[in-house]
Amino acid sequence: MMNLSRNLRRLRRDKSAAVAMIVALSLPMLVGAAALTVDIANFRYVQGRLQSAADAGALAAISKIDKASDAKSAGVDYAGRNVPTAFGTVTQSGDVEIGIWDAEARSFTPSSDAALINAVRVSAVRSAERRNGVPTIFLQYFSQSAPNMQVQAIAARQLIVQYEPPEKTDLDNEAWD
Repeated sequence: MMNLSRNLRRLRRDKSAAVAMIVALSLPMLVGAAALTVDIANFRYVQGRLQSAADAGALAAISKIDKASDAKSAGVDYAGRNVPTAFGTVTQSGDVEIGIWDAEARSFTPSSDAALINAVRVSAVRSAERRNGVPTIFLQYFSQSAPNMQVQAIAARQLIVQYEPPEKTDLDNEAWD
């Protein structure tokens, strides 16, 4: 017992290798911060790829909006082409909605009225239900499942505006003064 207390007093007074002790104690926090940084960077990457897929799907679907089934299949096809194969199926037929875009209210309303339809909304989703959740490094140690991520894109047809050319008017040479 006496030997133990003497060794503890000697260790307390000894200042050599203090840096190694500090590094050893702070190493778990450094590794955790690095893992969290990698997770956040991965989330941003996945979000950007999903947004690109949704944008591509919406643009493809709006070009075929006159026939709803063609619009939905084009939206799903182009969204799938714009993500890596590891992402799985991010857009399904139910994720492509056809409806009405109100430019003044900046809102989309799903509709089946063929006379009013002018827009398409496409969602790209990674979720545990679809078995393509976003993988993590840091959150898995806290018993968290892969987080869900969803983005949307809306594409609307432009209004067809009839252009009226200006009328030609002949002016007198002195009209400018």
